[in-house]
Amino acid sequence: MFLDYESRLWKRLMKNKYYRRFHNHVFYLYYYDDYIRRNYCRQQMDTATINSSSNRRKKINDNDDYDQLKLIDYNQIDYDSNVPLRRSFWNCIVPGIISLIQTFGAGLYALSPSYFQQYSFIGTFARFNPPEGREYFLTAWAIAAISVVIMMFICIPTRARQFRFVRILFLNKNDRHRLTNEEFEQFERSRDRILSAVRSFILTLVLVFPFGFLPTIIQLEAYKISMFWTVIWFIIINTNTWYLFMTQFYFPIFLFMIQFYFRMRLRNLQKRLLRLQQRFHRYNHFDSDSGGNVRLNQQSKIWRRQINNEFLRINRLYVELRREIYSNSNQLRRFVTTIFLDLSMQSTYLISIVLFTRVAPAITWVIMQITTGITTMLLIFLFSCSMLEFEDRKFFNQKQKCLNIGNVKRNIFTSKNSIKLDTPIEQTVGFTIIHDITINSELSVTVLLILARFSS
Repeated sequence: MFLDYESRLWKRLMKNKYYRRFHNHVFYLYYYDDYIRRNYCRQQMDTATINSSSNRRKKINDNDDYDQLKLIDYNQIDYDSNVPLRRSFWNCIVPGIISLIQTFGAGLYALSPSYFQQYSFIGTFARFNPPEGREYFLTAWAIAAISVVIMMFICIPTRARQFRFVRILFLNKNDRHRLTNEEFEQFERSRDRILSAVRSFILTLVLVFPFGFLPTIIQLEAYKISMFWTVIWFIIINTNTWYLFMTQFYFPIFLFMIQFYFRMRLRNLQKRLLRLQQRFHRYNHFDSDSGGNVRLNQQSKIWRRQINNEFLRINRLYVELRREIYSNSNQLRRFVTTIFLDLSMQSTYLISIVLFTRVAPAITWVIMQITTGITTMLLIFLFSCSMLEFEDRKFFNQKQKCLNIGNVKRNIFTSKNSIKLDTPIEQTVGFTIIHDITINSELSVTVLLILARFSS
C-alpha cells in the first residue's frame, strides 16, 4: 500500500539529520518533541549544568542519533521542570515573521485598496491576485497568515508540561495505554497512514502551488511595478504556504488523532462495562438457584465482590481518562480556538469568493478546490470534537444504567460503592475553546447552519 510505503520511507529519512531538521521546521510539533526528549530527560535534568545554554546546545548536537533519541521514554521526561522552553528562532520566530509580513501586506490592501496600491511593496503583492474580487483574495490571505502568527507567538507553550499532548506521535509500545494489543496496533497503523496521507497531500500542494502564481504574475505584469518585490513576495508566499498548510490541514488531523485515541479508550471501557453487565444476568441466575445452599451462597458473595471490584476498577479508569482528556484540552485550547476560528472564517470568505465574484473559470475551479479542502477540514474537526463529547456522554449514561440495574434490580453493589459510583458529573468532557465552551454536536450544527445560510 502506498501509505505504508511512504510511512516506512519517512521513518528512514528521519534518520538523516538534514531531512529531519527541514521536516521539523515545517512540522514543528516533532521539533518540540525532540527538544523535550533531549533537554528534559531526568538524567539530564539532574546535572548541575542544565541552566547553561552552551552545554544544552552541546547536548542537542551530541544526541543527533534519531534511533537513540526515540529510546528516551516519555516516563523519563521531567514535565514539571521549571526550566523554560524557549520558542525556537528558526522553527517558530522566523515562520511567524514571514506570516506577519504577509498579513501586513494583504491586510492593508484589503482595508484601503485605492490608497495602499500606490506603494510598490503592497501593490506588487496585489498583482499576484486576479483583479476581480482581489479584496476577497487578499482578505483570505490575511486570515490564513494571521492564524500562523497566532500559532507561533501565542499558541505554542513555553513550559514542558504543556507539551504532554505530543506523546501521541510516538506512544510507548511497552505500555498499551489501557488498550488491548489489537486496539493499540490498530491505532498505530491508523495514525501512521493518516499522517502519511496528510504529508503526501501537503507536499503535492506545495510543489504545484508556485505554478499557479506564475501565469497571474506574468499576465498582470507584477514585475513591472518592482522586480525586487516580485521576487521577495514570490519567496514569502511559497515559503509561507508550508506554514499555512500545517495550520489548516496538518493540525486538524493531529487533533483528530488525539481524539481518536481517547475515543478508542472510551470504547474499550464500554466493552468492559458491557461484559460486566452480562455478568449481572449470570449473577441473577446464579443467585436465584442458590436457595439455601451454603456453598452456593458463599459463591454468590464471591461473585458479588468480584463485580463490585470490577465496576470500581472501570470507574477509576474512567475518572483517570476524563482527567487526561481535560488536561489535553487545556494544553490545546489555544490551538483549538485558533483552528476553529481560522477554518470557519476561511470557509466563509472562500465561499463568498466563489459566489460573489466573477473570475476566469480556471481560477474559479482552483478556488473551489481550496474551498472544498478547507471546508472538509472544518467538517472533520467539528465531527471529531463532537464524537469525543458524544462518546463520553454515551459511556456515562451506560455506566449509570449499569449501576441502576445492579443496584436497584439485583442489589449487587454495596451502599458505600453505590454512593461512590453514583456521583453525577457536571458536564461531559471534550475539547474546548476559550471560555470553556465545549465543541459538541450542538455547536457544530450551529456553525454548519450559519455556513449553509450564508452560501444560500
